[in-house]
Amino acid sequence: MYHHPINAPSIVPAPAPAAAIQADVGQQTASASSFNDVLEKKHGKSPQNGVATALNSKGLIEQRFLKPLYRADRRSLAEIKTALSNHDWYSDNFGGIDQMTEEGESTLIVAETVEGVRNYRETEPEGSFYLYKIHPSIPEVVGVSLNHNRDENLRKLITHLGHKGEGVPEMDKDEIQNYLRNNTEYATDFDEVHIYSRTIKPEQVEIIADRLKDLKAR
Repeated sequence: MYHHPINAPSIVPAPAPAAAIQADVGQQTASASSFNDVLEKKHGKSPQNGVATALNSKGLIEQRFLKPLYRADRRSLAEIKTALSNHDWYSDNFGGIDQMTEEGESTLIVAETVEGVRNYRETEPEGSFYLYKIHPSIPEVVGVSLNHNRDENLRKLITHLGHKGEGVPEMDKDEIQNYLRNNTEYATDFDEVHIYSRTIKPEQVEIIADRLKDLKAR
């Protein structure tokens, strides 16, 4: 059975940092401060209102998230915070949809809503897990929302899926949703987002449930 990395059970070594996040913003270094500098050049300074967005090298819309994000994970909070300190909290299996962030960058699969996590859990066997909330902060968590690109950037999203997409823009909303469900292993129902691991700080992460029946936003 396909094991979705939103509930990855183990910590694996982090990949080497990418040489660049995008050609037109220059070389990226391994330091967090330099990474934030690159993001600021790419997305602009943190907005007071609204969401700052920019296209990445894959043609997908990246954004700064001004709202909480969620993830189901089998690891304890202590393990998660240790992983974050070592840049080791990331996903390594993008079976539903190819990584939407820049290649070579440590990326974590999360959900925009608790309902998205609930939908995902319904596709997987029951098991011990925790539900985590990633709180917004300044600077914000940065990543790519599947559903935002569905709504605002459909042609590029279809290209990312490896399809030419003839006729897709002429579909109605329900037809598009069904098309994407069938081509992303239902990742649209999971409200899937790919975020850069290095934009998450340990103090942003809170455990809010440890049983499926407790899945509700706080």
